[in-house]
Amino acid sequence: MKLKFTLFILIFVVSVQLFGQRTIKGVITSTEGDPLIGASVLIKGTSKGTVSDLDGKYEIKAKDGDILQFSYIGFNPKEVKVEGQDIINVELNQGVELEDVVVTALGIKREKKSLGYAVQDVKGEEISKTNPNNIVSALSGKIAGAQIVTSSGQVGASSTIKIRGNKSLTGGSNPLFVVDGTPIMNSTSSARSSISYTDFGNAAMDIDPDNIESVSILKGASAAALYGSRAANGVVLITTKKGSKKKGIGLVFNTSVAFDNVYLLPNYQNEYGQGRNGSEYEWKNNYPDLTYQEFRDKREFRWGLNNNGYRMNWDESWGARLDVGLMAPQMDSPLDENGNPIPTPWISRPDNVKNFYETGITTTNNLAFITSGEKTNGRLTFGYTNQKGTTPNTDQKKINLGLNSEFKLTDKLKANANFNYVNLSNANLPQQGNSMRNPLLEFNSWFGRNVNVQYLKEHYNDIVLYNGEPKAFNWMMAYPSQHPNPYWNLYKNTMSRDRNRVYGNTSISYQLFKGVELMGRIGTDFYNEHRKFVYHKYSRDWTNLYENAKNGTFWEQYILQSETNADLLLKINKKLTDDFTLFSTIGANYKQGFTQYATTYGTNLIVADFFATSNFEGEPTVSFTKYKNVTNSIFGSANIGYKSFLYLDLTMRGDWSSTLPPEHWNYWYPSASLGFVFTDAFDFNTDFISYGKIRGGIASVGNDTSPYSLRPSFYSIGTTFNDVNLFGSQSTLPTYDLKPEITTSKELGLEMKFWLNRLGFDITYYDALTKNQLITVDIPSSSGFTGWKKNAGSIRNKGIELQLNGTVVDSKDYSWDIDINWSTNINKIVELADSLS
Repeated sequence: MKLKFTLFILIFVVSVQLFGQRTIKGVITSTEGDPLIGASVLIKGTSKGTVSDLDGKYEIKAKDGDILQFSYIGFNPKEVKVEGQDIINVELNQGVELEDVVVTALGIKREKKSLGYAVQDVKGEEISKTNPNNIVSALSGKIAGAQIVTSSGQVGASSTIKIRGNKSLTGGSNPLFVVDGTPIMNSTSSARSSISYTDFGNAAMDIDPDNIESVSILKGASAAALYGSRAANGVVLITTKKGSKKKGIGLVFNTSVAFDNVYLLPNYQNEYGQGRNGSEYEWKNNYPDLTYQEFRDKREFRWGLNNNGYRMNWDESWGARLDVGLMAPQMDSPLDENGNPIPTPWISRPDNVKNFYETGITTTNNLAFITSGEKTNGRLTFGYTNQKGTTPNTDQKKINLGLNSEFKLTDKLKANANFNYVNLSNANLPQQGNSMRNPLLEFNSWFGRNVNVQYLKEHYNDIVLYNGEPKAFNWMMAYPSQHPNPYWNLYKNTMSRDRNRVYGNTSISYQLFKGVELMGRIGTDFYNEHRKFVYHKYSRDWTNLYENAKNGTFWEQYILQSETNADLLLKINKKLTDDFTLFSTIGANYKQGFTQYATTYGTNLIVADFFATSNFEGEPTVSFTKYKNVTNSIFGSANIGYKSFLYLDLTMRGDWSSTLPPEHWNYWYPSASLGFVFTDAFDFNTDFISYGKIRGGIASVGNDTSPYSLRPSFYSIGTTFNDVNLFGSQSTLPTYDLKPEITTSKELGLEMKFWLNRLGFDITYYDALTKNQLITVDIPSSSGFTGWKKNAGSIRNKGIELQLNGTVVDSKDYSWDIDINWSTNINKIVELADSLS
């Protein structure tokens, strides 16, 4: 009887407890209204809990009096007591560890501690506050293991980024750029020919820095494996700003002005002026009976337009000494009644190169219109940047229009639209390289230290008679194929560019079940660009332009380039048991790339300085190039977490590339990484050691080749013979058995934080081997070709990356943070086939 009574009491107590429990539902968001994915919900004092799904929603059984603990990495935790509520919505405030939430592959936000590979992020405010003209150059010094090089300080200069060294001998080294989940183009383009050498910049310079929320850098193959062959050199993930989740309408206006000046120039000698053999040694040794003035008048440079000049073709400054009281006829000398220059003081112009450059001014204005409601939120932006270069008459104007919108169609169905329009225009881009149209080449190689550049500017457009022949005014009138007036080139022989670009994506997602979401997304990046270089009559140049283009000529190019991506993604975020969690992605991608160039130029014009194709003397040269490539891919990832301290990441991707032979169309690359937060595993958190994690991974990623590398191709030469169009064959012998380049990467890392996160470091060691290098090797021209494209080598990159961060001061009104990045990389060619060197 006693046993039965005890059993009855036990059943009664359990029944009362079960009857008292009910299902509590809610949404966990940030204070900005963004849903927090994978936030932890725990009944205090128990091991019973759950995590929020892709919409921040959670569901848990609890009873009155229970205390629910809500937490999320990077946010301050919160506790809420159950007191009869069925719905408990919670807002978490951002805490001091906000940087531990990063954007990863496919644009998915994840806790940094759950990753088994190195990821580094930069907040948008760190980029925009420097008022950069190029998003890539703005990352300089902010990323460990990234080498960022800006080609020059000129308007429109390109910036390149290499992550963990060069992985390809002939292919590009730029990482893949992804904006809000969609890849965009970041090609670096130049025009190199006898007509012009101009840096047209890298395509990522179109992105509006003021509209960036964050930039995440995926460095290793493990991080980039889900993006396939395009991510062989790493990934730069850019997340743009979105509308606020709070209801209402808002306006944000930002304006800034930046000034640029040339900081450093070579140390020019200012002792001797234009001429040759004019030193005191030459004077006293060979003409001891003459005064130095008489020696200078007899032997050295003398300006004159009417057959009365001397050594007007001497371009170096090896003449008579400056600033010793000598007099000389010069280009800025006044004229007597007969039109002859009156001698003026032979003095140095130590700042003539410095005075050539101007103060560059960049003004930027950005306006954002933000709106939000229960079902929709959006951000409409307008940006205008006007840049005046330090080189005279160089400029760049950029207009940015952006729309980022979200629509909640039903409780389970959502849609997003994100589009950007950019107009980039230059009336004149500076010309560079080993060209007489580059003023630096003249200043640093041949120039008179006595030349008055202000006088050159005032008279650059003058046409004067030199020994009876009309010529453009210049500091040296003889030597007609050399040394143009730099202002003539900058104000008359201009290179213009106008680009219109649209990039963005639209997506729709549906929650199939709790924690399971299906998303479809299509994105595009498209631009057309017009470039034109004009060369006026009377111009000087050391190429055949001077001899042939007596009436001037021009070069013109039209470019059309696009890339379209379509994705289908199934995202799963589940708490499998009290100890195990799963975050998984399964998807497919279709990518199509298209490029088209149309270029026209001619030898001479019929009517001088009338720059139209119909005005070419004879037949113009016309070339037309078109490329198209397609890649189909499938991929999957799984992140398995154990008790929030051990995380296993697995990925697999397969690509089918149209640029490879059928037997190698498909290639696969897997990755595996493990992260272990030992401070959580051993409950080792103290005031001294706040956080500790070790990680390691191995991954493989591939890289295909350019289109039309497998079979001989033909191209139009651009001219005719007897009214028949002429064609030529490619000079590179194709290989019918090309394989993709494959990079296998291993990495180990340790991350530590101390004194409540006031001090921390992150150190990574990596070793990456890239095999099947695609190289064009030289072969005898007797074969009918000059090169042979094949797989012929391997490259190894290994190195160490170190990030140090600390908070020196952290008070209510003031904080001072320090970040230091250091890295070293050893890049070595470990194998070359066929005795290449």
